Amino acid sequence: MKLHFAGLTGLGWALASSGAFAQCPTALIQSPSPATFGYFGSSADLSGERMLVGTALWSSNQSHVFQRVGGQWQLQAVLSPNPGTPNLGFGEEVAIDGDYAAVSASNFFDSSVYVYERQAGVWSQVAILKTSETLNAFGNKLALDGNVLAVSAIRDDQAAVDAGAVHLFERGPTGWVAIQKLTASDGGNTDQFGTSLALQGDRLVVGALWADGAQAGSGAAYVFERQGGQWQETAKLFAADGVSGDYFSALQSVALDGDRIAVGASRADVGCSATVPNCNTGAVYLFQRSGGQWSQVQKLISPTPANWSGYGLSLAMDGALLAVGAQAEGPEAEGQIHLYRQTPAGWLLQSTVPALAIGEGGAFGVHDLDGDLVLAGSPYMDGQFVDQGGVITFSAANQGCPSLFAAPTALSLAGGGTQAFALNAGPGQAFAPYLLLGSLTGTLPGQAVDGQILPLNPDAYFFATLAGNAPLTGSVGLLDATGRAYASLVLPSGAPAILAGLTAHHAFLTIRFNGTIPSVGFTSAGAALLLVP
Repeated sequence: MKLHFAGLTGLGWALASSGAFAQCPTALIQSPSPATFGYFGSSADLSGERMLVGTALWSSNQSHVFQRVGGQWQLQAVLSPNPGTPNLGFGEEVAIDGDYAAVSASNFFDSSVYVYERQAGVWSQVAILKTSETLNAFGNKLALDGNVLAVSAIRDDQAAVDAGAVHLFERGPTGWVAIQKLTASDGGNTDQFGTSLALQGDRLVVGALWADGAQAGSGAAYVFERQGGQWQETAKLFAADGVSGDYFSALQSVALDGDRIAVGASRADVGCSATVPNCNTGAVYLFQRSGGQWSQVQKLISPTPANWSGYGLSLAMDGALLAVGAQAEGPEAEGQIHLYRQTPAGWLLQSTVPALAIGEGGAFGVHDLDGDLVLAGSPYMDGQFVDQGGVITFSAANQGCPSLFAAPTALSLAGGGTQAFALNAGPGQAFAPYLLLGSLTGTLPGQAVDGQILPLNPDAYFFATLAGNAPLTGSVGLLDATGRAYASLVLPSGAPAILAGLTAHHAFLTIRFNGTIPSVGFTSAGAALLLVP
């Protein structure tokens, strides 16, 4: 069947410009065994072409190693505790560096950290790390770099009640051994030293959520340096305008690269109104080391501030690139990631990546950054199961961008949900009208459209999408200045069970005009959605 689109102008659609985003998603990674409330991607870490993903589902007892081969992420190994070992909370935190990985089973009863090594292509458990103390939340946070592993225990009582500590382990000829226990020089009750960690070479940054900074309980970040084989505290950083409850250095909100440190304060009050004085919009503080001294050089606030948005709750830094997560920002409070680049004028906003552009899910935030590759997590992403979770990579340099990206790749008919699409036709299609279409009968052989192949077979669903009678939002509009747009499919809960097992495919085309005569200018690759009970 051959289609011509000369009649498009008579369909009466209103073409509207979509929101722009400058980055592109490159991959969606989901659990090979998804589960309801699986929270896959609640923790994750990158190391070059390798990724380790954990889950907050305490009963899963699994973390997954993925390897990128030929631009595609492939499951390399499933890490689990050896039989007979305590494992409650396994996968709560993960860290990976080269051929070594660490997974914590952090709980208030019998916390452990499991260490794995890859030899001859096989991952094996080589150590279980513990402390002599109990009820100290050992393994709450992990940081691994080379032969050094830092493990926090935020309820440690050595310095004071719940003052917190960080245990350092090093890999030597006899395996992984404890080498030092760090506490803050001024640790106090409930400081929770170790709420966040960042390790690079001979430098370690440790967040202490409730430590005294500019005010009592406003939070601090402690810098340690390895000198003569011993780790020494060399600086204490805090926000010059910090107040108690700012959440300075909470969760994943410290990042380190060379002489640069970023610390988030996700509950800092910025631009609050008189009616909502404690709006918790969040901020990120940048510190620079010069002449052997650390100083605060900049304060970042969200370009789209919102109350209780979590801006700064997750951070990652690599060179002059900084990724800032805001887990409750965005049109539907699904989360956003803001990318900044350091310039002679300071850290400037490069772009904002909304969760709706690369896969629906709550608490969308950043896990790691390696070069221009950003690793983001969306642990509450719905798909085949509610809150099954997922992680998404995207390119900060627009490399390897697919023409159509969709997430998630499966939805439940009973539970419903949303599949989000990121459309990328390239700058040559800037501001072109586009149309997103679908098919329930596959992509081959597809359809010849003005000399191009649209990878969709004609069927009733195809003509429904063509007529605008499908559950698609943003399926027709104008691409932005970079040739991009995003759309979504909303599957209502309680959809007919007879559809189970079908796969819906979607693709988009752009329209160009020769005078008043329209024709197809670009056709995308297809994207699939599996419908499950």
